[in-house]
Amino acid sequence: MLRTSDGGDHWEASLSGTEADLADVRFVGDGRAFVCGRGGTLLFTSDGGATFRPLALGRRDDFFGLVPAPSGDGVYILGAAGIIPFVGIGD
Repeated sequence: MLRTSDGGDHWEASLSGTEADLADVRFVGDGRAFVCGRGGTLLFTSDGGATFRPLALGRRDDFFGLVPAPSGDGVYILGAAGIIPFVGIGD
């Protein structure tokens, strides 16, 4: 995974902490983002991608898309088993 802090002029590697194939990234504001992928992988960053932490949903199905929630503080997850209604993170 790559990240930028200057609008894309320079890029640097960012370790996600997982070996799962990743499918989508959605920023929800102020450096906060969700990342989803195979095998039920869901990651969260609050520092613009410098570090990630896994979110355990207890699922093993593949996730392949994220849609920002209207509230702006979470996402809907699109996966092989359908749509997971909402995942949010409190500060």
